[in-house]
Amino acid sequence: MAGKRKRPAKYFSYIKEKENDLWVATFADVTKYIRERKNIIIESNFENKTIKLTFMFDLDPKTYDVPLSLKTYIPDDWKNPSVMHGENRIASGLEIHEDYFGSYILYDVTPEKGQLIISESL
Repeated sequence: MAGKRKRPAKYFSYIKEKENDLWVATFADVTKYIRERKNIIIESNFENKTIKLTFMFDLDPKTYDVPLSLKTYIPDDWKNPSVMHGENRIASGLEIHEDYFGSYILYDVTPEKGQLIISESL
C-alpha cells in the first residue's frame, strides 16, 4: 500500500518540475480552450511594417475567456516585436523563435472580437 501512496506524490513532483513546459488546467478550461480554437477565425494583413490580426468569434466572451496561444511569423529583421490590443500592450519583449519558415513569436491572447496590432518596438 505504501508504494501506491508514493505514486501520486512522485507524479505531481514530476509535473511541478516540468511546469514551464506543460499546460496544467481544469477540465472546464481545457474544454473552453478547445471550443475557442475551433470557433475563432483569424484574418491577418501585413501593411506599413505592421501585422494586423482581426478576430471573429461567436462564443460568449464572458464564458469563453481562456487565453489562446498564438504563433505569428514576423519579418526576419524585427528584433523587439510588441503586441497591442486597442490601446493595451498585451506582450512585449517576446522571445523570437525560428523554424524552417522564418522568425516567429508566441503569445497568449483572450479570444474576443477586435484587432491585434503586432509591430516592431523601437
